[in-house]
Amino acid sequence: MKKTQIVTTMAFLAMGAFLLAGCAGKKAEEPEPIGMPNPWQYEVSPEDVQKMVNESFTVPEGAENVVYGIMESEKLAEVQFDLDGVSYCARMEPAKEFTDISGMYYTWDAEGVDQVNGLDAQERRYLSDEEEDADNILFYDADKQMMYSISATTPDLDGFDLVAVAETVFQ
Repeated sequence: MKKTQIVTTMAFLAMGAFLLAGCAGKKAEEPEPIGMPNPWQYEVSPEDVQKMVNESFTVPEGAENVVYGIMESEKLAEVQFDLDGVSYCARMEPAKEFTDISGMYYTWDAEGVDQVNGLDAQERRYLSDEEEDADNILFYDADKQMMYSISATTPDLDGFDLVAVAETVFQ
C-alpha cells in the first residue's frame, strides 16, 4: 500500500513539474511603454531647419559634433555643437514677443543686457562648484518676429564671450 502511494505521489509530482515547465516556456506579452514620446527630431538637415523657420544657423568654422534638431509642434529649431572645449546650443523660434526658449532652468547668478547684431539681448550666467557653468543669451527681432537663444556650458566661463559666438551663429 505504501509503495502504491509513493508511486502515485511521484507520478503527480512529475506531471505537475511537466505542466509548470510548459507555462514557463510561454512568452509573456510585454507591456506598452508609458510616457510621452520625445517631441524633438534630431538627425535633421540644415535645410529642414530652413524650411521650418525660414532662417538658418551659421555653424562656426571648426565646430565639431554638429547636430540639428526641430520640434515641429512648436516650430522650434536648434543646433548643438562643440567648439574649443565648450558645448553650445543655439535655438530659434517664430514668436510674436520676447520669450525664454532656452530650455535652461537654473537659478541664474548674474543677469545683464547687451547687444547681439544690433538687437537688445538678455544675458544670464550660472556658476557652479559641482557642475559645469552655463551662459545664455536671449534676444528678439520684432521685424522678423523671431526669438533667438544661445547657451554654452563649460567647466570655466572666465573670460568667455558668448556674444561673439551668437553674432556668428545668427548672422
